[in-house]
Amino acid sequence: MISIRLIPNIFLAIVALLLLIPSADAEDTNLDPNYLASAGDSISVGVNAERFGDNTWASWVNGYHGFWQWLFGLTNVKSHNQRISKRFPFADRRNYMFAEAGARSEDLAGQVSGILAADPLPTYVTVFIGQNDICRDLGEEITPVLEYLAAVEDALRTLAEGLNSGSTILTVGPVNVTRLYEVARDKKALGIVDCEVLWFFSLFDLYPCWSVLGPGVSNAAREAILAAYIIPYNTGLSALVETLNDEYDQNFIYTDRAFKFEFLEIHVSDRDCFHPSARGQKVLSRKTWRDVKDEF
Repeated sequence: MISIRLIPNIFLAIVALLLLIPSADAEDTNLDPNYLASAGDSISVGVNAERFGDNTWASWVNGYHGFWQWLFGLTNVKSHNQRISKRFPFADRRNYMFAEAGARSEDLAGQVSGILAADPLPTYVTVFIGQNDICRDLGEEITPVLEYLAAVEDALRTLAEGLNSGSTILTVGPVNVTRLYEVARDKKALGIVDCEVLWFFSLFDLYPCWSVLGPGVSNAAREAILAAYIIPYNTGLSALVETLNDEYDQNFIYTDRAFKFEFLEIHVSDRDCFHPSARGQKVLSRKTWRDVKDEF
């Protein structure tokens, strides 16, 4: 028989145990990332990473490595897509690529429309945009910071309102494009032509990114672009994502790992001296995955 004097102690012990048990509301409600979609530019498409053209198998986010990639000795970048398949081996999967080569922040609206028209709806979306807002042809203006952030905000809010609750949206801050000049100026495309020779043709709009790589663009000008645009793009995205997390029941994440990536010559494409190589894509995948792997 239980002593009456012990009842209060037993009651308190039961209450304490109940408090240790997480409620349903406290459980993680993030959806599994089985339906993946990417928005962005040529980096997410894998342009010229290993072969000329769109190298979708080498995309940091949507990449894949099947029989044909193995047979031809192509690089296994271990993309987010592959990492998801490894973690959820028996899941129904989708791997949507809405990123497009040459896209700027103003093009996100169209890409987001495609994402929200997908069936089934993506549960994990990556947004990696801004490189082409910085890289402009001779006479073109770099996208102003507020204009860039407004376009990205519109896209992220549209995603938040259109995706199922508990979806994850990873926003990757733009790469420090100005680093490319120092890293690759002594590199040779295909082992034949100096990268600086290719960059010279940006003067005639025959090569991208005159604003950073063009002849006559000084180191001081590149430093000014970094300070006035690339850094504010990234800090603005960080603040934006924090705000959106307070307003929506989606899982917004910002990462600056691409911006802080101190890439080397081997991480730059041998084809065009501009885009990430397959090895660069592999590092981007590994670094950015760190910020989402514990979210699912």
